Amino acid sequence: MDNVLVTGSNGFIGRHLVKSLISNSINVICFDSDVREKKNFDRFKDTKIGTIFHLAGISRYASSNEEHFRMSSTNVDGTQNSLDFARSKKCRIVLFSSYLYGVPIYNPVDENHPLSPHNDYAMSKKHMEDIACRYKKDFGVEVIILRLFNIYGPGQKSGYLIPDTIDRITKNTRVRIKNEDSCRDFLFIDDLVSLLMIIVRSTKKDEFIFNVGAGKSYSVDMVTKTISTHLSKTPQYEYINGKDLIKGTVANINRVKNVYGWTPNWKIEEGIKSVLKYEGLVT
Repeated sequence: MDNVLVTGSNGFIGRHLVKSLISNSINVICFDSDVREKKNFDRFKDTKIGTIFHLAGISRYASSNEEHFRMSSTNVDGTQNSLDFARSKKCRIVLFSSYLYGVPIYNPVDENHPLSPHNDYAMSKKHMEDIACRYKKDFGVEVIILRLFNIYGPGQKSGYLIPDTIDRITKNTRVRIKNEDSCRDFLFIDDLVSLLMIIVRSTKKDEFIFNVGAGKSYSVDMVTKTISTHLSKTPQYEYINGKDLIKGTVANINRVKNVYGWTPNWKIEEGIKSVLKYEGLVT
């Protein structure tokens, strides 16, 4: 198998993916330079590459004009540079998008659901997808786009529901939520990596845009109580101002299951316990 290049290889998903690739004796090239700088790709111009997993990006919402510019330029310009590199190498590129559907008209949400990016981050991912589709159509670049729902697992940084809830419960501080009944589709990192390992070995080109989630929805209250049960603590809530416009989402994952024969296996109770074990909070 040709080399696999992973941008953002030191990020949450990247670390898990690289570990799995190496354990499966696949030669990995880790790319953690600034993808906004096209010259950073030059050192691989003579290297044979079969697949690029383009994970480099900024996932936090921008709170200032400077952060907005950095997020947009990384997620959009960085992706275009990666697509240019894939085009020059005549290799496949796997892009990681996000939930782009806004308030769902129906659930489970499939890939044909109208797109309605609900914040700047989602807008940058939509722009990324538009560029990728143009490269596929105009230049014949083999593109796969994965619309990730809520990925979680060991080593995930703060700023996401599960690690933030664990942190607050262990510190005996109130869990801050807008609506305890809000539901999200959570996928454990090992299930995502298992899909990526199938993709890296696959030659299928039936479809190229896929929802990636568990195909199940869990409330914020259920997630909080699962964490607190494992920790033998009673959660305390703090209801904060703000409107949670997207109250319930669940991914329709039939397409990715049918094309790649992939099925998520981790139950959320098991996944949360794995995170707690990683943090040394349970045995």
